Amino acid sequence: MELKEISARDIGLYTYLIGELHRRVGEIGAANVWFDRVAEATKGDPKQRWLEGLAFQQKTNPKEFIGRGRILPPPPTGYKWCAVLQKGQNPTLTRWIRAGMLE
Repeated sequence: MELKEISARDIGLYTYLIGELHRRVGEIGAANVWFDRVAEATKGDPKQRWLEGLAFQQKTNPKEFIGRGRILPPPPTGYKWCAVLQKGQNPTLTRWIRAGMLE
């Protein structure tokens, strides 16, 4: 495996992801330290302001399902999110389906 440098514009994203991983395994203190570092890592870049907002949200009121530009509520019991594919676009999570229907 080759070691590569992280580009300056990606440092904020990786900082956020480290915090999110800590949060998901229950290490809330460590997660909050990393979430607090996101604003410094993005260096006030207006294009990464969304990342600062996401770090703040996950620190203060975390959500498990995050969709494109909006927070998705968890699906009802027995259902899961379904990615909808549209030609020329990335998949988006927009519909619930019964768990196991496509498996």
